[in-house]
Amino acid sequence: MDPENKIVHTYAEDMAKVVEGNEPGLIKRIIEDQEKNEAFNANASPFSKRNKIFIVVGFIFAILAITLFSLFFVFNKKIFTIMVTPQYVPLVFTNQNKSFDITGLNKEKVIQNVVDEINNTKIQSGELEGIYFIENKNVIGFKRFNSFIESDLTVDQIKSISDNFLTGIVNNKKTDPNLPTSKNLFFLLRINSFPDVFNNIRAWESKMLYNLHGFFGLGLNAETNYLFTKDFEDGFVLNKNARILYDQEGKIVLMYVFIDDNFLIISNNETTISEVMDRISSSKTAK
Repeated sequence: MDPENKIVHTYAEDMAKVVEGNEPGLIKRIIEDQEKNEAFNANASPFSKRNKIFIVVGFIFAILAITLFSLFFVFNKKIFTIMVTPQYVPLVFTNQNKSFDITGLNKEKVIQNVVDEINNTKIQSGELEGIYFIENKNVIGFKRFNSFIESDLTVDQIKSISDNFLTGIVNNKKTDPNLPTSKNLFFLLRINSFPDVFNNIRAWESKMLYNLHGFFGLGLNAETNYLFTKDFEDGFVLNKNARILYDQEGKIVLMYVFIDDNFLIISNNETTISEVMDRISSSKTAK
């Protein structure tokens, strides 16, 4: 074919022929397709009114999600770093409890804290306050307490004593208004049995006052020196077997009483022991 005679058709010419050929249906479809494309492009544009709303709403939800996640992380961390509740069940009913964090402290400071609490506690007449010692966010047991105060009660001697013990204060004013001081300290120990623990506690007698004197507000000086070498005596306190240390005037300095086959109490006041005994009896009756 001769190149000079080659016929070249353009899009415009074809469209003109279609129009001349009276094909309006095709033109209509082309126009509709064009309008659909324009509508699609308008809807897909991030600058359309609808899409702007979607973008803003999505951004708000993203901010809320980040905020909620952050709050969950903060409160979750706080929950797992707080430890207040004692891990031991109180041996007797207590009207209120006090916790002392002994982490990093020496025994002299802890003893002073306890003495201050005896003087300042707000418990009412006839009430009992339990004291718990916290170390590294955990309530310590008797074994650790015995070690902390550098007691001469050996590891073998405390095998028959439960780790769950109670240090407490009783306000005796209600039952004994003539006491010079109405608030007194006690240590309540849970034991396996009287025969298991008697010899071990008896062996501790020579050092018991030395190990515990600070808690009971007794100073170590020339006037009290003789007490630290004086022997305990057999006795009865509220019809219970006891070993008692008296001073020169016959007053009780320290004693330990076997309440029953399961409990041993150390104190310097009979009324305090009576209150604890009543609570032990009430607890057993309730069970």
